[in-house]
Amino acid sequence: MKTTHSLLTIAAATLLSATSFAQAINCDLFTITSIEPDSINANNTIINIQMAGNSNDFINYPVIPTVWDCDDNVVSSGTLFFFGQFGQTTQGYPVNTLSDNICFPITVQFVYGDEQLVNDTCLLTFIPLPQSVQNSIENDFTVFPNPTAGEVQLNIPDQLIGNNYTLLDATGRTVLTDQFRSASTTLSIESLPAGVYMLRCTGYTRRIVKE
Repeated sequence: MKTTHSLLTIAAATLLSATSFAQAINCDLFTITSIEPDSINANNTIINIQMAGNSNDFINYPVIPTVWDCDDNVVSSGTLFFFGQFGQTTQGYPVNTLSDNICFPITVQFVYGDEQLVNDTCLLTFIPLPQSVQNSIENDFTVFPNPTAGEVQLNIPDQLIGNNYTLLDATGRTVLTDQFRSASTTLSIESLPAGVYMLRCTGYTRRIVKE
């Protein structure tokens, strides 16, 4: 009876630990920012993944095992390449070369481990845009005033109207989600504690400081 109780206690502790981790590190933190040829190995394509959250956040042994195209065909795979990744960084993951004529969007299977090396799996979607369009969105997506005591004005290009946005706190927890319905949106964060927040929309991230 004591042995059974011990095993149950260990299992409960493990589940609690995994649950606590999942609240801080989850799939909402990861965004594919771009894909590009591998300048070192011509047989690879680099998939760049941005991790939001806190700069102290860390995932173990991240890897992209599988990539599917828009028809759910497996079009690429990767193997373990990095020891880990920190929050607020972007890292390029090599996979087998993606064909120029694959159909988009692609879906990327992203697997990582927590501090107990318990794995979690995310499915990330990516649709490429011309570089000129990406640059335009990057330049026209503005937040003002920043820092702010309560409200910020979000100005976005037309390409982002209709897309959902998410506001994350410094731990990576989602505190607000909504949709851009016009090119100018007023976002109130007056009720939120002071700190650093990350606003994410379709692969684009803006840092907001609440005083």
